[in-house]
Amino acid sequence: MISTRSFLCLVLLIAPSVHADSIAIDATAVAITIAPGVGERRYVKLPGLDIDVSVDAVCHDGSAPSAVTLSSADTRQRYSGESLSSATPVRFSIPGDQLPPLWARDFCVVANGPDQARTLTKRAFLSLHGTLSCGSGESRMLTSLTAAVDLDVACDTELFDEAQEPSEDSDSARNSSVRSQD
Repeated sequence: MISTRSFLCLVLLIAPSVHADSIAIDATAVAITIAPGVGERRYVKLPGLDIDVSVDAVCHDGSAPSAVTLSSADTRQRYSGESLSSATPVRFSIPGDQLPPLWARDFCVVANGPDQARTLTKRAFLSLHGTLSCGSGESRMLTSLTAAVDLDVACDTELFDEAQEPSEDSDSARNSSVRSQD
């Protein structure tokens, strides 16, 4: 599979006569760990996510970018051109209340037993939009790119193993919570 950065470089090599501004975004997959659920699980509310991103922004005239803006959901972070160098690493943070719930379909549920999958990957769970601004005034040009961000979810195996051990208190609590839902 070709990465976004490789694709962008390939396009620039194929069309060398085109002088265009370019932005490349390389976002690593986000890894989170969730606690096991006791009953049936459909959705998991996600915590805030921190995405490690590498941004490479180039203006065709060789000048420093005026600004680079990264956005996803309702979160936007703006970086000045002076703070960016080639392949600058940045951390993009999205609060949990801006994220959709994760469709988990009984992933990491105690009742499913110890042999169930302990990891889950959601490809392109989020999109991260980057905008490069080059020039100023009437000669200002914007270049945009969207990168997909994967989500890797792991079941906390220590908590899972503890939750599987039967205890009198947990059985009575589970039974009372089931009764209260009826």
